[in-house]
Amino acid sequence: MGPDSVWTSPDGREWTLTSATGLPQRAGDRVAVLMRTAGGFIAAGANAPGGARATPVIFLSADGRKWERSGTGRLNLAAGTGRALDIRLAAAGGGFTATGTFGATPGDRDVVVWTSKDGTTWQAATPTGPGLAAPGIQAITGLTVSGRTLTGVGFTATPAGEQPTLWQPPIW
Repeated sequence: MGPDSVWTSPDGREWTLTSATGLPQRAGDRVAVLMRTAGGFIAAGANAPGGARATPVIFLSADGRKWERSGTGRLNLAAGTGRALDIRLAAAGGGFTATGTFGATPGDRDVVVWTSKDGTTWQAATPTGPGLAAPGIQAITGLTVSGRTLTGVGFTATPAGEQPTLWQPPIW
């Protein structure tokens, strides 16, 4: 399987290797999350050419075979600097929510949230609240939707220990 291949499944049980074009498009692209939507498919990942700072990227496809970068193809960080990591993606409320972590210092990472109505234009925000932005490392490691509830699970870690985090923002 090469960079021009995608595994697809109608039910999550039987999978088919499908030829794809445009995914990934640039050296260093790595797709981490792929999901079907009402209008096709959306994929989220990161671009880190030659070990450079990772930048989140989004790809869109109507049929799962031909892919293109969403808008500029990048999700901008809401605040701060450093690498963006651990991208998660969910379809919610007629749009999309993606989460990741960012930070320039290895022991200090915060959560960033991106929202989009159409998958092409994204708004970034740095959430507040317990386990989302504080000294140490915070991350949302799972993101899912059930009915009208978006739920993120993750952790906050400091040298003193690690605590679970549950995040349930309003769906817009």
